[in-house]
Amino acid sequence: MPHRIIAERRLIEQLLRVNAVTPSEAQTLELRRASERRRLKRLLALGIIRDAGADRFYLNAPALGERMASQRQNAALALLVLVLLFVALFLWAPLRSG
Repeated sequence: MPHRIIAERRLIEQLLRVNAVTPSEAQTLELRRASERRRLKRLLALGIIRDAGADRFYLNAPALGERMASQRQNAALALLVLVLLFVALFLWAPLRSG
């Protein structure tokens, strides 16, 4: 899992560094690892990175923003579930021993 996150971040950072956010600013990507090639396919399928032809790519900033917001929301939901589980365990433990 971490290698996927690292590969995705590396691809996005490459495009952000050169401000490749429109088709006219599209750039080639340096794909060093197989995981980066796989992540590129995934990001293309999600519409976060777009293909401008001739092995040039650009970042779809609105799609990236939506994905980041969704990830934050999922993380907050997961944290809420964990907190609720701990509260339930805390309340349940005295009942079990009593």
